[in-house]
Amino acid sequence: AEDIEENRFADLAEALSSLNGVTVDTYGNGVGYENMQTLEINGSSRIVVIIDGIRANTNTSMLNVFNFQSMPNLDSIERVEVLNGSASTLYGADAKGGVVNIITKAPEKNVFKFGAENGTFGFQDYRLYAAGGDGDLSWRLSANKRRSSDYKDGDGNSYISDGDAENISAKFWKKTSERSTLSLAFDHYESDTVHTGTYYRQQNGLRPPASYYEKQQRLILAYRTQFSEESDNLLSLYRIRSTFNGQNFSSPPNPMIDGVADTTTWGLSDQYRLKWHEKHQLAAGFEYSHETIDDWVDTVFNYSGESYYHYSIYAEDNWNFDGRYSLTLGARYYRH
Repeated sequence: AEDIEENRFADLAEALSSLNGVTVDTYGNGVGYENMQTLEINGSSRIVVIIDGIRANTNTSMLNVFNFQSMPNLDSIERVEVLNGSASTLYGADAKGGVVNIITKAPEKNVFKFGAENGTFGFQDYRLYAAGGDGDLSWRLSANKRRSSDYKDGDGNSYISDGDAENISAKFWKKTSERSTLSLAFDHYESDTVHTGTYYRQQNGLRPPASYYEKQQRLILAYRTQFSEESDNLLSLYRIRSTFNGQNFSSPPNPMIDGVADTTTWGLSDQYRLKWHEKHQLAAGFEYSHETIDDWVDTVFNYSGESYYHYSIYAEDNWNFDGRYSLTLGARYYRH
């Protein structure tokens, strides 16, 4: 949190790009939508995003991966851990490249922050963060609104480039006992983007303005029990809703070229961790998720009303020799 505050990162992707082994490919104004950033760990884009121990990106393909710009307000983040290299035992084959683990701040008392920025090309950014609590009940709320409009390049050429995005995040904690906490979290992100691409295409009518609409919603109910300093358990039930609608290289719009993705995921997971020796950390658990493709259209596939499920069980032991070297032994059974 101190590094984020000191460096004044614009969003989560910019913060991650400062870490070794992490590469963020960012498109400039006028050529992309909000979710066009590509994040790679050690050269691989196959990564899993975890927020407070719970998976945030779905199993469906690249049209609705986790959008790192969906968390523009970084006031609620305590720290971000990046695991370089495969973590397939705990998180499945999607973690081939690594894992981005986002840990949000614990319940805080009576905090309020407001920030506003304005810049060239119609850039506006407004953010709000508040937290509080009384007794065993705590809460946190953050909101963000970001807009941008047409811009000019160094030669004075004007481009159509309009962006409008908003984010609302809320979390509530209820301490049910000295060692147990029940939490409910909700995240909503929505964006509309219009752009023309290169100036040459715009001037020669080779491409009409492209428009993109994206919405992501996450609802997470979690129950954490701290049995002792050496062991804890996290049980979670979640729902992830993702919508993407892009009208790109065609006029009139052609969904077979542009792309539509509308999916809903319900999931249940449980993970138990135990430090059974000063050099050994055990983790074991299970995951189940059911995904429904309400609507999916791209250049190859056309689905509607399809559904499928995933379930897996796993266990691994991390053996830390001397702080510099470690050996991880694990096994995972997965069925799709």
